Amino acid sequence: MEWYSSFVLWMVALIGVVAPWAIMMPWHMGLVMSAIAGYAGWVRFKQGMEIVRYHHHLKYYPVTRIAPHKIPVGPGEYYLGEGFGWTQQHTQRKHETQRPEAKPFITPSPFELALRNWGAKTIEHNGWFKPIAEVDHWLNPFKPSILTWAARPSCMVSAPWMKSRSRCARPAAAATWW
Repeated sequence: MEWYSSFVLWMVALIGVVAPWAIMMPWHMGLVMSAIAGYAGWVRFKQGMEIVRYHHHLKYYPVTRIAPHKIPVGPGEYYLGEGFGWTQQHTQRKHETQRPEAKPFITPSPFELALRNWGAKTIEHNGWFKPIAEVDHWLNPFKPSILTWAARPSCMVSAPWMKSRSRCARPAAAATWW
């Protein structure tokens, strides 16, 4: 995975501290080499975390929250979100995710979906695991995720400016993938 090189560097650093003679170094050179290898391992680990976070955000969109008094309400005003500046990097990422070999990176695995379903059921039924499942962090595998607007059926979409809620079998507040 993304962390193989960092783990190898950390093992070399450990060997340099514990047994520098195994790599034919005097003890003081082993300590210097361990410090360099440990730092290089930390840098590679941080780079691996950036890759893992990027892959995670391809599957699950972060939820944005806004105070109700900040939503513009009035005739002809429709709140579409905060928005962001679309750059060449976004175009490249969109193009890369449309290729067939990118499917494992953008589609949650059945195991991931099962963990998130279990977390959602735990939160819904006030289970003993609820405090852990509610932690809002991207590394939390139990945090229920909300589908993007494009992935939801049209009957589940409701917005603050709509006069009435859509007519679905389930209420619009429960319009999540679980």
